[in-house]
Amino acid sequence: MQTLLLILVPALVVLAPSHLQAASGISSLSAFAEALEAQSEPDETFDQAALLGWSKEPPLILCAEHNSPTRITLRLIGADGKTAKRVNVDFPTQGEAPAFDVGNLRQWEVAKDLMKANGLERGRSLALDPEMSALMHTRYVDGDRVYYLTTTAGEEEVYRHNFEHQPELYPYFPPGDALFALVGSVSSGAERSGVLVVRTVPAVAEKLADRKVAKLWYGDAMNRIGFGDFVEAGALLQQVLSRRSDPETRFQAALVDAYLMAWDGAGAKLAALVKEDAKWGDRAAHEPLLREARLRGLDINGDGALTFKASKGYEGTSVWVKVKDAGGQNVAIFKPTNGNTYARGEVFTYQMAKLLGLEKLYPVTVLHTLDKEGCKKFIDALEKVQYKDMKERNRVRLIAACNKGNLEGAVKEWVVDFQFFQAIGTSEKLKRHEVFRYLSSRAPRPPANQVVKARTETKYYKPDKCKRGTYKGTLDLGQLARDVSDLLVMDVLNANEDRFPGANVDFKSLGKSVETRECVFDFGPSRLFSLDNGATFKGTYSNGFVDFTKRLKPTRFVRRTYRRLKDIDAFIKGEKPSPIFLGPFGIKKVQDLSQYLALDKGDSHKRRKEPFKLFTTNLRSVLKRMDHFANEDRAWFK
Repeated sequence: MQTLLLILVPALVVLAPSHLQAASGISSLSAFAEALEAQSEPDETFDQAALLGWSKEPPLILCAEHNSPTRITLRLIGADGKTAKRVNVDFPTQGEAPAFDVGNLRQWEVAKDLMKANGLERGRSLALDPEMSALMHTRYVDGDRVYYLTTTAGEEEVYRHNFEHQPELYPYFPPGDALFALVGSVSSGAERSGVLVVRTVPAVAEKLADRKVAKLWYGDAMNRIGFGDFVEAGALLQQVLSRRSDPETRFQAALVDAYLMAWDGAGAKLAALVKEDAKWGDRAAHEPLLREARLRGLDINGDGALTFKASKGYEGTSVWVKVKDAGGQNVAIFKPTNGNTYARGEVFTYQMAKLLGLEKLYPVTVLHTLDKEGCKKFIDALEKVQYKDMKERNRVRLIAACNKGNLEGAVKEWVVDFQFFQAIGTSEKLKRHEVFRYLSSRAPRPPANQVVKARTETKYYKPDKCKRGTYKGTLDLGQLARDVSDLLVMDVLNANEDRFPGANVDFKSLGKSVETRECVFDFGPSRLFSLDNGATFKGTYSNGFVDFTKRLKPTRFVRRTYRRLKDIDAFIKGEKPSPIFLGPFGIKKVQDLSQYLALDKGDSHKRRKEPFKLFTTNLRSVLKRMDHFANEDRAWFK
């Protein structure tokens, strides 16, 4: 991606010094004025831009451009959009250049002199024009994120970039209603492009109507949610709610709260909606983060209405309990580390999925510790059952552990309308399925709007009235191919041992199942799902790693997954600051990431002494393979 400069105005008047050296060489306004006597050609490219100040009468803005490690350009732009003054400041070494930070640059003598001489005040970023005579908003168009400026005179495109690129762009509406500026940068991998777009705002007699403003804000908020920019989306939705308080906007505000981990706020907003109309509870059932808000609202320790019931004996070697509400309905399960289950591995998988935008592929899972009250309920449930062999030994061990007063485990949501995906339940079956060819870069990309059928007959997870249940659903072929690719990537990250050996491949209804005839259930449109992710973090040479590199060897991947993994790896290595998509989750330091992923603490297993270190090793194993195809266009899903 080329570094670019965009000034959408008439031809620039360019003035710049040819003999300037370090910043100390321009410590006064007179020296600055002398420097302007010489002219030089402007830089064609720069890495980032910032707005430092503005004046109302006459309308002016002062912008800075970071051209190179040893050059910073200051640009004074008037109401007509033309550059009135421009100066390049060169530094002998990178270390002498001021840090390119708005607050720091405003204290720079060169900038201070220029601001004082022109009566400029410190700039401020305004996402919205407070006078409502002009409004910037965004939409997705043909794979691009497009920025528009709207007034009562009409709508005009300002700037666009590929939606996969990461923007750090800030809109400004300096007081005076004369100018609009979009300033900052757009990143693509390790490359960053500076952006400086200035427009003269047309004079209009009318303000934008509240209805129009609310509609534009809402559309912009939805785009930002799709982009993962939940902080800005939340602010926009609050602005919408100040003009209209409709249920859909309130629902989206609850969803944004959940992504920002404001669980109480999300739960309260959702509860209020459901109280008005139960349909919002059905909507929430398809949003993992809202289900997480509900799950986190459960007090499985102290709430006497919540009871435990031990699982049945045929469900593997791991012991766990169902959490039931006052009506006897299953609402969650509590699954401690035992048998083949590593509780923190279950939590990691869901938490990591959220960072990659894959949360709909996994059950909502949170880390929880039973206290004395919780342990009493847990022990009571386990003393009512008896298993065989290793499962029985695990039951006895867990009772002994909980008798000490606490027990850590994973609390997982109770999942309905899912079933084992028989047709791709083993690696050999997956190879024979039509979706498998699309995991190869040698094949064409999967066709759009083509569905595949799923059908499973089983005696497990059936209604009691059925000796055997039949479950059917349809899946979008392209989405299934992307999901299988992502599933295989995740299985390396968490060192999954039991994906295909344990037949842990499921599909889940995107709506509700319907019993079409006795013991035959139609899920309708469905999506790949991974219920059980406990047999994880036992080493680097896992079944997941072997599937990824030897048995199945996918060579087509989801680009967003790859880019986010690259950013996380660079962050862990200290090569880059915390990526923007980690911001909503409060991750600013590597230690924050370790805690968020539940990998900040090991256990007695010999390979899980340092689980975060194991994760980073697996992360680099994934990237080593994906890097090999980085420049092959056919290796990436569209």
